Amino acid sequence: MTGGYMTGGYMKRQRTHRTCPPLAVLGFLLVLGGAVAANAASDGEKPGGFVDLSANGAEASLLNELDRNNTPGRRKALAWMRHDQAVALFDSYRRSKDKGELLFALARAESATQLAPDTVQFWRTFGLLSLTADLGLVGDMQSEGAFRRVLELEPDDTEARRLLIELLLVQREYGEAARHYAFLFNADPPAIIRNDLKRMNMVLIKADLAAWGIQIYD
Repeated sequence: MTGGYMTGGYMKRQRTHRTCPPLAVLGFLLVLGGAVAANAASDGEKPGGFVDLSANGAEASLLNELDRNNTPGRRKALAWMRHDQAVALFDSYRRSKDKGELLFALARAESATQLAPDTVQFWRTFGLLSLTADLGLVGDMQSEGAFRRVLELEPDDTEARRLLIELLLVQREYGEAARHYAFLFNADPPAIIRNDLKRMNMVLIKADLAAWGIQIYD
C-alpha cells in the first residue's frame, strides 16, 4: 500500500460502480508506455531501455551496490528499472491477458513509488495500473492516493485530475469533484466547454445540493 498517500476517508463512503472506462484507461496506458522513454530521457535521470525480465542481472548488481552504499542516485536508478519492468509487464499482459503479469506489474510500479516518491511518472503509472487491475475498493484507494500525489507534484496534470474526478464521483464526493472541475475550467475553458460542460454543470448542481444537506440519488 502507499502509506501516507492513501485516502483515509474512503472506507467510510459507499462504493458504487466505477465510472472510469476501462478502455480509456488502457488507451492512456498505451500512450504512457510509448512515451516513457522520451519523458524519462528529458530529465536525464533514467538508465536507458527496458529491463529484460528474463535476465535481470542488472537489477541484482544494482541491489548489491545498494547494500554497500545506499545512495539516492542508486535508489532512483533501481526505481526507474522497476518502473520500466512494470510497463513491459503491462504490455505483455495486453497480449496474454494473464492477470498474474498485471499484478506483478502493479507490484513493480508500487516499488518504484516507494524508492523514489518524488518522481511523478511513477505515481501516474501506479495509479493507472491500480485502476486497470480492477481490485475493487483497494484498487480505487490506491489509484486515488496515486493521482493525488501526481497533483501534489504536478498540479497541471490534466489527465490525473480527470481520473481523480471519476473516482470522487464514484464516492459521491461532489464538492471536491466540483473544485477539480473548476480548476480544469480555469486552466482551459474551451476544452471543458467542448467536452465536459454538461457533466461539469451536473456535478456543480449536485455539490450545491449536498452542501444544503439534500440527499442525492444517482
